[in-house]
Amino acid sequence: MPLLDFSEVIRDAVEFLDVFKVTRSTQTVDSNGRAVNTTKMYPNIFGIVRTSTSAALNFFPEAEHLTGDIVIMTGWRLTAARPADNIDADIVHWNKRDYIVTQIGDWSRMGTGYIVALCSLRDVDQ
Repeated sequence: MPLLDFSEVIRDAVEFLDVFKVTRSTQTVDSNGRAVNTTKMYPNIFGIVRTSTSAALNFFPEAEHLTGDIVIMTGWRLTAARPADNIDADIVHWNKRDYIVTQIGDWSRMGTGYIVALCSLRDVDQ
């Protein structure tokens, strides 16, 4: 196990901490066999957020597409899509934009419960 406990680094580096919101959607099936989506908002989540790639505008013959990624280091259990558990990928609301969690890296060896999440810009109109 590494000698650095990442949880201590995060707690001590309050000037790097950022606050963001997370929306999580789950899907169940009612007694009539219809899908029922349930959405829950989690405000005031703490973590270190940094840009991974700068925003880029891609041009296609039929449209334009804005891309950009952020990386979040947090102890809060963000999730990418888990179809087996009927959970959609989390939507992170940060810096007036929405990002969808695309990859999760388990950093639990660097401190209890810490993850690194790669998130991609979700909406073109933001």
